[in-house]
Amino acid sequence: MFAAELRPPRAELAATEGIDAWIDTYHAVRRLTRQGTFVFLTDNAVGAQEEDNLRHLVTNLGHDVPRERIVPFLTSKHTLDYCLSYAERAQQHGFSALVVLGGDKSVGIPRCVGHAWQLRQLLRQRSHTIALGGWANPHADPERQVDFLVDPGFNAEFYLTQVVSHFDADKVSRFLRAAERRGVTLPGLFGVFYYRSANRRRTRSTRLTIQYSRIPARACRRAGAGVCVWSDRRRCLRAHDPHAGGRRRAAFLYQQPPGRPRAAGIREHPRKSGCDGMRSLIALFLTAALQTQPQTPLQRLQASIERTTKSINATWGIYVKSLETSEEIALDADRQMETMSTIKIPLMVEAFEQMKAGKFRLTDKYTFAQADSQPGTGIIQRLDPGAALTVKDLITLMVIVSDNTATEVLYRMVGGIDAVNRRMDAMGLKSTRAMSLPTAWFAALRAAPSSEQLYREGKHPFGLSTPREMGRLLEMMERGTLVDKASSDLMLQIMRGQLYRTRIPRYVTGYRVPHKTGDFLPFVGDDVGMLEADGRTIVVSIFTGNHFGSGEALENAIGLVAKEVADYYAYRH
Repeated sequence: MFAAELRPPRAELAATEGIDAWIDTYHAVRRLTRQGTFVFLTDNAVGAQEEDNLRHLVTNLGHDVPRERIVPFLTSKHTLDYCLSYAERAQQHGFSALVVLGGDKSVGIPRCVGHAWQLRQLLRQRSHTIALGGWANPHADPERQVDFLVDPGFNAEFYLTQVVSHFDADKVSRFLRAAERRGVTLPGLFGVFYYRSANRRRTRSTRLTIQYSRIPARACRRAGAGVCVWSDRRRCLRAHDPHAGGRRRAAFLYQQPPGRPRAAGIREHPRKSGCDGMRSLIALFLTAALQTQPQTPLQRLQASIERTTKSINATWGIYVKSLETSEEIALDADRQMETMSTIKIPLMVEAFEQMKAGKFRLTDKYTFAQADSQPGTGIIQRLDPGAALTVKDLITLMVIVSDNTATEVLYRMVGGIDAVNRRMDAMGLKSTRAMSLPTAWFAALRAAPSSEQLYREGKHPFGLSTPREMGRLLEMMERGTLVDKASSDLMLQIMRGQLYRTRIPRYVTGYRVPHKTGDFLPFVGDDVGMLEADGRTIVVSIFTGNHFGSGEALENAIGLVAKEVADYYAYRH
């Protein structure tokens, strides 16, 4: 991979100078990206105020420039609101990666956060799926730098670093050895910069101290990379490719243009000590880094979801599917887990199947009897005996407020849990099982020493299923093939009226969200449903279990997962 790093025009330039500079920048970015070069565009990295690189890029580059080859820099030398908005805009406009740095603390405005990892963490909390890059300094204490890279709080998918000509090669070598010894797997991108100064005396004291010779061709083929080498003839850093004329890749950034004149009277004497071992270390490090293929947008979404789930100590099962693109994310999606009230969806399906067969009708009446009353969620238990409800009323209340009395009555109407399980078997959903009537489950709860002990023993599940199988039911419903088209449409209409909105719909905007929750908090918190918008429908099936912390924190994490999915497809649409 060849890459170039560009710095936007400074903010203090006069209007005409700034326009001219940006025109040059546009031409450079267009030319470089069209020839396959990645472009990294800096942002106040050295403390001096620069123009808003993202705003100019979005406004003037046009849609023909491949955004996936442009990686803007974002430093924390702005307000926090600006930084959060910047990442949002970058993702919205199709940029697939963003380098997030702290910025020079010694000049310019102060940082909005103390460290870049804190800003990346804030971006992750807002559920951005854009890939984030960090920074390592190979010229500083190597163990400390590797500490940063292996820390789970680094919050980055890759890191940048640079080798500068007037720095000590031995320090870079020590950094690479430390990274190899401690098993750093995070991909790294090395920039190689030749330092020039108008100060002749300074240039003499900072002459090139790092010489890159050729890595053996076998190592290069294994890594799929070339290495930047020093050429006395061209007096510039250039990229050596062992497969010239084939794929052109180098694992370094470089800034020095060929043919640039040197300070008058200066002779270069590259130092050769300390380089032989370093070449081998670079080859090994690049092999590991480059074998990690760039993530696709869907893989970044999955990685972001996984980060969210790891913030909560629970067992997770997640299934996501776009019905338009057939893209799927499956995290333990075939694990059979406790459904709690999401099992009421299969019960609803069985009721519609029996109505289709003529066994009863939506308009048939049920008269509430006190013996049917069940505790927990629902409102029928609070009605006076003798209250009349239709079958449609029972199904609606069972879904939108998870009414347990309605559930008890509907189980009796369809022939009990066995009827539901036979239907699931016939549909090929072998892991989906109704396990207990509300009457039996609440009796077991009352008999247990505590709700936690009842859950830990695992002897009285209310229902069992997998995220994938529940997702299959929802997909059939959306496609109009669950029972029949009219029944599917009515089931969706009922689910759109769901009143519990603290999980999947929690942070989602711009979508209708038909869904059904399942609760035995704090141990179990499930939510399964669909994100519906014009031109896109996404199935989201989330099961959790073995959670003994805050129920509110668990619901919040489910909401964040759903928001990540919703934002991903909103931006892609």
